[in-house]
Amino acid sequence: VAADASKPASITIDLSGQAYIMIKGKGEGEGVDSFEVSIDDGATFVSADIADFTKIVLGKYKCQAKVTFKKLTSLKLNALVQHNQDALTYLVPGKNKITVSAMDAKALGENELVFTIAYRPGFREIDILEKVSSSAYEIAKAHNADWSSDPVYVRKRFKAKDLPASFVIDVTIPEGKFVAHPKMLFLRREIVALSQDASAEEGLLMKTWSAETAAKAAVKAAPLPTDATTATIQGKPAVKDALISADKSGVNLGSSSRKNVIAKDAGFSAFLMNFDISTIPANSKIYRAELVFGVWDPYNKGPKEVQAIEVTTPWDEMQVTWSSPATGKTWKNGSFTVGADTVAEKSSSVIVKGETRGDVSNPPDVYTLDVTKMVTSWVSGSANNGVAITALANRDVDAGRTGRFQMLASERNSQQEYTPKLIVSYK
Repeated sequence: VAADASKPASITIDLSGQAYIMIKGKGEGEGVDSFEVSIDDGATFVSADIADFTKIVLGKYKCQAKVTFKKLTSLKLNALVQHNQDALTYLVPGKNKITVSAMDAKALGENELVFTIAYRPGFREIDILEKVSSSAYEIAKAHNADWSSDPVYVRKRFKAKDLPASFVIDVTIPEGKFVAHPKMLFLRREIVALSQDASAEEGLLMKTWSAETAAKAAVKAAPLPTDATTATIQGKPAVKDALISADKSGVNLGSSSRKNVIAKDAGFSAFLMNFDISTIPANSKIYRAELVFGVWDPYNKGPKEVQAIEVTTPWDEMQVTWSSPATGKTWKNGSFTVGADTVAEKSSSVIVKGETRGDVSNPPDVYTLDVTKMVTSWVSGSANNGVAITALANRDVDAGRTGRFQMLASERNSQQEYTPKLIVSYK
């Protein structure tokens, strides 16, 4: 509370990232009259939105936040920093010798230096060396690589007298798989008091990883109620679909059965689908709705994450393009835009794996996206303008590669079971 109730008070909080740049700034508070940010050691302050001041601090090392108030009841500020990626210890398959040292080990006193490194083991289904001489493959790239969903962490504790110290991390490849470099997650160097319980700390870290693994396992579908009816909507005329692509902005691709390239991110291409759900009674209780699609040409350099997102602008299968939803019609922003011609939030996402069976997958690889909320909205009376599948740029998945793959459309009669289908369980 301000000392003088007739005048506002202020506090200034240092959010500097020290040796690391800031990549996000967010906060919230009750009783905040104004919020300002300085990136020049407090020489000048600019007004900012406490909910999101990322644009001001992005890429900066220093930040002070000034909060002005008369009665401040709560305040939370969060500045996310990015560690220097070059500082990460880079592991390779096999035995890695790690050496830990300190500029002045004696300065630790009775404390301990805790070194923690986490990574996801990598592997391949095919021998990459066989392809280097016969294709565009490069040894240093992650062609056909995949990574375990369960992280491995190694934690070591050192006293001053132990430093410098060395130890070995043995990065193994699963039996029957081929070599791929691991994906590094983080490196932590912490100084802790000798009184802290090492086993408790390690247990907490293991609990964190276990929770992550459990969350992924929880995604598995629960059994359906015994009163559920299941309908499968697939093929013509029940399904209308079309690829739209920024590099073919004025071209309608509604009749393409195989050459449907999903690439880069949502600003490059989208595969639109509209399922006729008229066989499902209005206001039915939707237990589960799944969008299933087949990929016949996976990316030869690794996996790619894709999303399912509801389309809000009507479109015509044989007229739609990246530039226009139908003849004489326009997309909200002049071209198809996620967030303008779709809802803001995705329904679900899935990772489409890279090549594992050669240049093409025959039969196609099958993937499932949860669209339960979307279908529930449609049967409750909301307009059904379909759903879009678009790529997502996710460095944790694609390591910064643009990525691309091709999926089948409903026009593909010879492999109809792998074309887009909507499976709805309802009552």
